[in-house]
Amino acid sequence: VALAQCKVLELSQNKLAGVIVIPEAPMLDTLSLAFNQIQDAEGLEMCEMLTVLLLHNNRLRHVPEGVIALRRLVTLDVQNNEISMLPPQLGLMGSLTRISAEGNPMRSIRPEVLRGGVQKLKKYL
Repeated sequence: VALAQCKVLELSQNKLAGVIVIPEAPMLDTLSLAFNQIQDAEGLEMCEMLTVLLLHNNRLRHVPEGVIALRRLVTLDVQNNEISMLPPQLGLMGSLTRISAEGNPMRSIRPEVLRGGVQKLKKYL
């Protein structure tokens, strides 16, 4: 499947499971993979234009590695997964203005920090 010109890819609620590999999509702005059973997502770093990444309500144990390479990312939603910690590099991502991570078994980050807004969370990280 050629996704060279695709800007929005909506794959929510498709019973996707395990490790998924994101195809190269250089123009992709929004990727929604919510409400699946995904454990990891590879290839996100190939989506350089991505500004919105919705991974909530899956089975992720960690934030996918490729997220850190997404320099234009504005919104990251990883709510209701199995993530035990957020990578500290998220705190250095200047474009990131919304992080939703509630509903994960994170013991190292107090719930009020998670709910306190992106600037408070980025400062903590």
